[in-house]
Amino acid sequence: MQTHFSTPIFHNSDVVVRVATSADEVQHANKLVFQNYVQDGFWENDERQLHTNKFLSTPEREVFIALEGEHLVGTISIIKDSSAEPGRAKRWREARDSWV
Repeated sequence: MQTHFSTPIFHNSDVVVRVATSADEVQHANKLVFQNYVQDGFWENDERQLHTNKFLSTPEREVFIALEGEHLVGTISIIKDSSAEPGRAKRWREARDSWV
């Protein structure tokens, strides 16, 4: 299993990617996800999803943010497999493999 990844070199050297370090940063990242998902038609424009979506609230989630100066410009989350749902990673791999 790969445990280290190279990060891209950004055209703008002011962009920094790091782990979110506060609840406020996670909340801003969630809002950015919400806005993009609504804009792309994946979610309805209902902000309750910020509080009811199980993937945004799982304790197995690690949130990374991309900042340009003090401005949030991107986010990505990694959700670790959980003992509560041990088959999640297997189901994900099967789904991913069916796309190729």
